[in-house]
Order: sequence, then structure tokens, then C-alpha cells
Amino acid sequence: MTRKTILFIDNQDSFVWNLVDYVSQFHPETEVVSNRIEPSKVKEIDPLGIVISPGPGHPANPKDIGSC
Repeated sequence: MTRKTILFIDNQDSFVWNLVDYVSQFHPETEVVSNRIEPSKVKEIDPLGIVISPGPGHPANPKDIGSC
């Protein structure tokens, strides 16, 4: 199977749809998934690329970013 999909990880911020709209102009095969997706599902999708969307909060606040 040829990897074609650009996978967007949605961090509950509406800006993800701006990113999807822009990228879709050049690469129409996109998929948006929740940030709660299991790594095994990402492997199953086998995307050509992954875009992690911004989320609410600020990176300087540890409560906003969770654990990395």
C-alpha cells in the first residue's frame, strides 16, 4: 500500500481546520484524528506525514501541555 495520507492530530483547537484547508490545496488526501488516538492506529493508517496541531494554552504552563 502506498502511503498517501497526511495525518493531522487535532489538539482541540479550531486552527487545525485552517491547516487542513491549506495543505489540502496541495495534497488532497488528509485525515484528522483526535489527540487521543492510539499509536497502533497511527501505525495502521501509515501516513505519509503527520501534522500536530496547536492546542489551547501556553507551552510555558506545564498544566497546558501535559506530559510529553
